[in-house]
Amino acid sequence: LTFRCNVSTSVTLSGLREAREMAGKFLSEFADVELAASDELQAAARLYEQEVGILSQAQSKAPFCMAPEEERLKMAERGLREFLADHILQAKDNGQSWKKEGHFGIGVPYFVFQAPEDGTYGICIIGLHRPDLAPANLQIQHVQVVDSTAPQIEVSISPEEAPYWVGQRIWLTWKITDAHLVKAPGKLYSKVVDSDKPTPWELLKTGMASSGTVRVTIEQMPQRAEGVLFRIEATDKMGSIGVGYSKMLEVLPSVSGTEVKEPRSTTFVIPGGEEQP
Repeated sequence: LTFRCNVSTSVTLSGLREAREMAGKFLSEFADVELAASDELQAAARLYEQEVGILSQAQSKAPFCMAPEEERLKMAERGLREFLADHILQAKDNGQSWKKEGHFGIGVPYFVFQAPEDGTYGICIIGLHRPDLAPANLQIQHVQVVDSTAPQIEVSISPEEAPYWVGQRIWLTWKITDAHLVKAPGKLYSKVVDSDKPTPWELLKTGMASSGTVRVTIEQMPQRAEGVLFRIEATDKMGSIGVGYSKMLEVLPSVSGTEVKEPRSTTFVIPGGEEQP
């Protein structure tokens, strides 16, 4: 997870006398930052103005005013960063408790947060000048879902007895489990199994719900074919793809003339990820 906010400024000080302008410049450049309250920015600006005043009074003292222009710039930047850099915090329990994850400062356009585990994270950014801000008063400013687990898929066929016959109608039942599935996540494929040569998967149906039953008619197959195999594929909102397979159905060329009136099934659990809480 990379958390990005629109923060991009550069400190351009040609001398200590211009440092007093930095607070106003910072406030104007950061006026469009939605995640930081304007009163916090103003408080930070006031703190920096106080710091500038202290530095101005120390003009005659070494090493600051005797340092080269580049060194004065670096020292001014460090002072600005100290007062105006923000803390980023994350919580997984709807803002009941917070954990500090780091900070970013001037010239840093984004903050990189590596999630320790899957889950839904609330993000809050506060100023370094607000160490007294109680966690109970913090509000979630951004919600990020982290899900690296593929959907789990169960597939079953009924009737379960083998062999099967060309022209026979069977029931295929499926169940897709994932906490963050897209709408109508399922796709159904079939392929003829032939050990002598590879055969492609044929797409039969798309836009399938997370669970259901569909009736499929076994079509005529090449004489050398060993059987038919079905596959269901599903995608979650994070782009993870889970796949579930039926058992291979051994198919004979004759038609039995029987139909299944009520589905009977044996469930085959296909590993594709763990069920989300």
